Amino acid sequence: MSGSVAVLVTVSGVRALGEIVHDMVTGLLFPPLDAEALADALQLLLGNQELRRELGANAKQWVARDRTGHAARGRAGRPLPVGNRP
Repeated sequence: MSGSVAVLVTVSGVRALGEIVHDMVTGLLFPPLDAEALADALQLLLGNQELRRELGANAKQWVARDRTGHAARGRAGRPLPVGNRP
């Protein structure tokens, strides 16, 4: 997962991806099939180094906390949090 090494992602907001990438927290989402929104998201990232660093760091922290084998073992037998957000 790219977040484990603080690589920022921009993905279409389809259900499965939207459950993994949290908009403006761990990456950017854009509406499916909306090329203009994708271009806007990429432009935002290209022009804002601090945002890129922040989102990448957030993604790395989220993966370490919620998506590693150790984290999964710690959740075994417990219900998933509502919304599954960081």
